Amino acid sequence: MLLAYDFGTRAANGTMAMQMRRPAWVSALSRAVLIPYLLQRARFPSGGVSPEELDPLRNRMFETQAADRGKAIQSLQLASDQTQLAFECAAADAPHRRIVHAYFGGLSLESGWRLLSAHTRHHAALLAQLPNMP
Repeated sequence: MLLAYDFGTRAANGTMAMQMRRPAWVSALSRAVLIPYLLQRARFPSGGVSPEELDPLRNRMFETQAADRGKAIQSLQLASDQTQLAFECAAADAPHRRIVHAYFGGLSLESGWRLLSAHTRHHAALLAQLPNMP
């Protein structure tokens, strides 16, 4: 999730975009059908493949290591706060900015933030099911 927040912050600032991995028509259909479905359900299907930019196994920007739950939550909260601020600033300074997502194509700032927030809630629910980490 730290990679997703890092991407979100950079995308909101206009300094990063994902590489498109679907034809434009597939992205448009996905935006029209899948995003509303995902936001309504507030759950993402299991087994989805993360875009390369957000996959910690393919993107070595952050070290993947075990951490205690408290530190992990603090890191995610800080990253979330920074990303929310970036989206708020972008909405004020560049309200028509688009965020390029690998599968969904160009998203408005509002759609990008809603998708990131829903995905975070999905991962938070999964993390809550894990036993306490040392």
